[in-house]
Amino acid sequence: MDQTEDRQHERNPAKLEVEIASELGGILRGTVRDVSVAGLYVACLERLPVGTLCELSIEVAGTCGDVPIEATGRVAHVADDGMGLEITDLTFDSYYELRRLVGHRERTAS
Repeated sequence: MDQTEDRQHERNPAKLEVEIASELGGILRGTVRDVSVAGLYVACLERLPVGTLCELSIEVAGTCGDVPIEATGRVAHVADDGMGLEITDLTFDSYYELRRLVGHRERTAS
């Protein structure tokens, strides 16, 4: 069974900038390629080891200007062009903004 068959939440295409601060130190930047309320895939040159905890800041254009989605995550898998991150915690406001983003992308994809 591959990872897409194992997911509980459908991922939607995206093109959002993300900043990742890891427990190992330093900050990585990348582009979110797909997103769900449970995780995201980030295309990036530098990758972190599986299991690494990190803080995410995803830039999203909102109705009141740019509203970052702030979340805590864990590296779930690593690939040649990026890494999959599981979202482990986020504030209510960030959850609401992420749901809005994912819901908007689901409606426009139909």
